[in-house]
Amino acid sequence: MTPNNTHPPSSQILSLNAVRGLAALLVVVSHLPEQAGLHFGPIHEGSLGVMVFFTLSGFLMGYLYLTKPASWHEVSRYAIARFSRIAPPYLMVVLASFFIYTLIDPKFPYAIGTHNFLRHILFSGNVSVFWSIPPEVQFYALFIGFWWALKRAQSGRTLALVIVMVLAVAAICVRDKVPGTFAISKLHYFLLGSMLGGLHHWLRTVPISTRALTVLQVLLLGTLGVFMLEVIHLPEKYWHDLAPALIAGLVVFAFSHDRTPIDMAFMAKPLQWLGDWSFSIYLLHVPIIYVFVKAGLMREGGLLSTLCVVVAVLACGVFSIFVERPACAATKRGLNAWLKRLEPAAKPLDATTEPRLMPHITPDRTRP
Repeated sequence: MTPNNTHPPSSQILSLNAVRGLAALLVVVSHLPEQAGLHFGPIHEGSLGVMVFFTLSGFLMGYLYLTKPASWHEVSRYAIARFSRIAPPYLMVVLASFFIYTLIDPKFPYAIGTHNFLRHILFSGNVSVFWSIPPEVQFYALFIGFWWALKRAQSGRTLALVIVMVLAVAAICVRDKVPGTFAISKLHYFLLGSMLGGLHHWLRTVPISTRALTVLQVLLLGTLGVFMLEVIHLPEKYWHDLAPALIAGLVVFAFSHDRTPIDMAFMAKPLQWLGDWSFSIYLLHVPIIYVFVKAGLMREGGLLSTLCVVVAVLACGVFSIFVERPACAATKRGLNAWLKRLEPAAKPLDATTEPRLMPHITPDRTRP
């Protein structure tokens, strides 16, 4: 999706787009030991990327929709936008994986066969990176209830919001007792992101100095560096804790202002490209690296292996530009046209009127 110059700059949080791209790279690095026998960092760096994806996904929902009425018309537009953003590339990869795994290569890393094909088509599969898609899609549905209850509360009817929040707290309390493919297990990331997104316009008016934001960003990046150097070690399944969710929320808040020197550096084209390609990178990096490994190009590590990783990312970028974006845009246009026929008196829906915060959801979206 290309930038729409008709929108004001405030609708584009470019530094968060770069954060999304860097999170996608963390996921790529996390799969190198498994796919190529290479080890460039700690064993949990992919989980860090997924946590950021989920928080950014919630932020995007809150940022784009919590200021709008929860009417049938707006909810329909929301559902179309979310489905069009994630379904076309995801279903393409699922279908391709099914045919490759069942007809060509039974060792293909995306082991989608007749036993689990329907699960993946219905957004409930858990093979490899696809495990993060179900909680993402489930949260899209849960968000409608949160959105509706919040709008009722703003008009003085608070009971629905109280019930929703009590249910959310109860769900978060049992998050470590449900499967990872359930949104409940990651609800603390999504909800925190949604609240930050909904409050974003107000948060930007809070008198926080650029210097203080820069210091916070440096501390967060430094903490990531210390973690990647394995100076600190995190326990298994640490993402169930509330502290990592608060840190992910702090990352989203710190980089959502686009006014510090680091934000300016994050606006560099290569980092923006990574953000633009992040969903394709997330979906495709495992099979592409698998092909390189089978070709014997990533056995020794070193420069050749690094070059293969770069080529894999660029290949994902090509897919994003020439397949993902056109497919998503075409799906959105078709569904919007269908919606207009259902409500002939409604205002025409123009896909270009939706503010562009970040071009990718998935995983998030955080999604090893």
